[in-house]
Amino acid sequence: MSANDSPPKPAALTGPDTTATPSGVGTTTAPSSPGTTTTPPIPDTTTIPPTLDTTTLKHRWIWIVTGPTASGKTSAAKALAAYLNFPFIEGDDYHPPANIAKMKDSIPLTDADRAGWLATLRDYETRSSNLVMTCSALKRAYRDILRLDDVGVMVRFIFLDAPEEELTRRAAERKGHYAGPGLLKSQFEALERPGEDEGDLFVVGTVGRGVEGTVEGVRGVVRGVMRREEGWGV
Repeated sequence: MSANDSPPKPAALTGPDTTATPSGVGTTTAPSSPGTTTTPPIPDTTTIPPTLDTTTLKHRWIWIVTGPTASGKTSAAKALAAYLNFPFIEGDDYHPPANIAKMKDSIPLTDADRAGWLATLRDYETRSSNLVMTCSALKRAYRDILRLDDVGVMVRFIFLDAPEEELTRRAAERKGHYAGPGLLKSQFEALERPGEDEGDLFVVGTVGRGVEGTVEGVRGVVRGVMRREEGWGV
């Protein structure tokens, strides 16, 4: 498998075609920064090329864009996948029908509800060469499931955050998504904000940035991390 091949689909999985070329930025507004974690500044985007040359990577890279519903995960992740020339997976597309039905009715998912879904996403991680995917990953335990014990695989998280009232407004404005504003209260109750010991997780606070500012912030963080880990010149 070459560096940028799409991940093979697990035999029992019937999700979307993940080999499609990642699209550009959507219309969802993105979010702000949690707890005491330092929010990276918006980088000088004049130094960020439109795409990175990721054809000669030393490691396998999995970038997981996380955050509550309406936090802008899909817009940021699609743009990041295009920037890196990596396959993209929309994590919400792999919820089983029972989970989707509950979320449509604003019924919070339990740990048991999420277990099979997280296992599916982890299976994609283990089978892929490189990957960008979205996953709410609200709890530390969920993030731990997605962390792979393989020194050759760099699993890194981007946490998009905004205040609950801001995400509620965004969720009410967006159309066509089954996860509505009614889910946010329970999500914020369940949310375990990134700990200081989670060195593989990077917070991008985005209130006031808009979609483009969020994308630029995410790309700047990713470029800095990969430059360091891959030993690229500064």
